[in-house]
Amino acid sequence: MTIAPDSHRPVPVLTTEQATLLKLRAAGRSRARIARALYTSESQITDLLNQLQAALGAESRAQLIGLGLIHRIVSPQDVIVRHVSVPIPLTPRQRQVLTIFATGGNDQDAATALGITTSTVREYASKLLSNLGARDRAHAVGLGLVYEVLLLSDLNPALPAVTLTDHLAQFAANT
Repeated sequence: MTIAPDSHRPVPVLTTEQATLLKLRAAGRSRARIARALYTSESQITDLLNQLQAALGAESRAQLIGLGLIHRIVSPQDVIVRHVSVPIPLTPRQRQVLTIFATGGNDQDAATALGITTSTVREYASKLLSNLGARDRAHAVGLGLVYEVLLLSDLNPALPAVTLTDHLAQFAANT
């Protein structure tokens, strides 16, 4: 993955439809629900998501949401669909699983890295989704960034080890 650690990396120009799709996906909406909202097919939504991933250099849907937040295409308010004033803290193991998902990893990647079974990874994933109030793993990564459970460097080591809040404040100060 080639993400410049520089916060001033040019943001890809997205169509209104692509930006809307990314915001809906960041809110945890399913492909079927997005297809109904945009009056299109699920296969068209999949194609558009694949194009977005390529445009932003994301290796997974979870990274796509994170990069959408970093590039200010998606706002933290787009991600928080249910008001959770204080999410339930994650255990260290749940945070490790979330970090692996943030880098584009799947259940098998997490199981191998952590020396546990894929069934155990799925249990941790289920609990972390519940604790964060997330609808799916990509939404959990977005919430992890918004709630400062994850740092930008958790998406990609080339990015700075700062919170999304600090990144957005630094960006605002430089503009």
